[in-house]
Amino acid sequence: MKLDSTRMPLAHERVPRPDIYVDGHPVLIFNRGTVRRSGEEALRDNIEAAMWVMEFVKPLFGPNRLNKLITVREGRSTLTFLSSDLRTIFRKVKVEHPLARFLAGAGIAVSREKGDGAVSTILLAGKILEKCKRLLDLGMHPSTILDGVISAYKKVLELSDKLTVKELSLEQTIRLGIRSALLGKLPMDEVDHFTDLLYRAVQLLGAENLRREGSSLVDFKKAPGGSLRESHLVEGLALTMEIPHVNMPRMVEGARIAAIRGELRIPNKKLTRYMDYSFSFEDPGDMEKFEGLKKSFLTELAHRVTDAGANVIMVERGIDDFLLEYFAERGILAVRGIPPPEFDRVAKAVGAKITTHLDHTSREDLGWAEKIFEKKLGRQRLLYVTGCRNPGTLDMVLRGSPKHLLDDVERVVKGALATVKAVAEDPRMVWGGGAFEEQVALYLRRYANQLPGKIQIVVGAVAEAFEAMPAMLGENIGLREVDVAAELRSMHARNRSTMGVDQNRRGIADMSESFILDPLAVKLQTVKSAFEAAVTILRIDEYIIARELPEPERHYVERIKKSEKQVPGEEE
Repeated sequence: MKLDSTRMPLAHERVPRPDIYVDGHPVLIFNRGTVRRSGEEALRDNIEAAMWVMEFVKPLFGPNRLNKLITVREGRSTLTFLSSDLRTIFRKVKVEHPLARFLAGAGIAVSREKGDGAVSTILLAGKILEKCKRLLDLGMHPSTILDGVISAYKKVLELSDKLTVKELSLEQTIRLGIRSALLGKLPMDEVDHFTDLLYRAVQLLGAENLRREGSSLVDFKKAPGGSLRESHLVEGLALTMEIPHVNMPRMVEGARIAAIRGELRIPNKKLTRYMDYSFSFEDPGDMEKFEGLKKSFLTELAHRVTDAGANVIMVERGIDDFLLEYFAERGILAVRGIPPPEFDRVAKAVGAKITTHLDHTSREDLGWAEKIFEKKLGRQRLLYVTGCRNPGTLDMVLRGSPKHLLDDVERVVKGALATVKAVAEDPRMVWGGGAFEEQVALYLRRYANQLPGKIQIVVGAVAEAFEAMPAMLGENIGLREVDVAAELRSMHARNRSTMGVDQNRRGIADMSESFILDPLAVKLQTVKSAFEAAVTILRIDEYIIARELPEPERHYVERIKKSEKQVPGEEE
């Protein structure tokens, strides 16, 4: 037998060792060192990973949620984040276990779609799995547990309409939905302020438009400094632009706006990647003549715009310094360097036809706004455009410090707008403070008593998982879990279905008196995602964590693969 010398390892390489030999030939099924778990051992490991995620996010639950202080190293810098936003936390904290990462992703998906419910999804799924693990420890077969969980899931979906609060108008529903989405994610002093801002945005834009378009109708501008309470809604646009000339007007009323694509100057750099130009002058007089012709050409461009009646000129790219002086002398406001997405948005809002060829500019092409003015907020200058011809968009200016706090606030407010969209699609509300979950637990226990065999034990365990939700809510405001669970179970059994945990009163109270409600759309999505995550984890009977090849083995495998890809006859 001829020995293939190319398959011999080099000095820095090592041949991966096979798992078994068949008829004397090595067979590599899994890399040596691969971790395998199967059966109930794998199921228990997966449930414990989910329970770890549940305990990790538990302090983030409810209106009295706590923050996580995260320190990460990016390059040579060490960055510190203070956040209670689940998406921010899991973006900075890398979760290695695949099932833990899956459960975190399920919660974040709910938050993206409905604007809220991320933590609730993880907690409910974790509690369901925790109760199932106890049944597993008692010797119940995983298939029986799975059947019981699915049976409970179907029953919960049937109960949704029965637990709905009927006597609310759409306006009340939207306002309560906004407040519910903001509670616990912003300081309590600021919740009412941002609720008012967002409700005003809904009034201006219309619930139907928000249902179709979502948060894209509201743009966010950040002006670091000041306090969150200084954040405000602009009924128009707020551009992060500065007026480029000191003599230009700082305010224009009755603005007639020309929107010009491109630039108002002779390019002083390359035209394109492959086209360039240059000038050479043999006579000094030619230079003066050239400058005169240049000014004449630029003045002609300016006349084409001003003759149409424009007193505000917005240009996508640059404006020649000569023209800036020209416009300033005539009291015309010019704004340059507006990036393309913002430029299109401005043109649409003011009703201007975007002009690329100034030869065809007319009065009909101009947009209109009641007022354009500059305002300084901290170190940031903003250009406000209010009273637009097409008031279909709004801007929200966020104040506060540090900057990463504003990033968190923007995510929270966008989440609240997603909740508005969900509420506009399904305006049904349920009592908050854990009253909904306690009622679900009550109905599930009654349903379990009607079931035969071991499935009733599983459904009862799922009822306990729902009952744990208000108990955890109570724990986060300083109450004992067992006391909250016992008292709420007793009250709901006596048909006091509106009783829940009230953070303001630091105890159990009537949610109809405190007027604490949650959108049913968010609750349903939370329940669906939690059950789906739990069922997915319960269906896994084996997991394999592949061993990564050490560097010597990796070098050998890569070299052999490259040699096998070579076409026969290419080597000399």
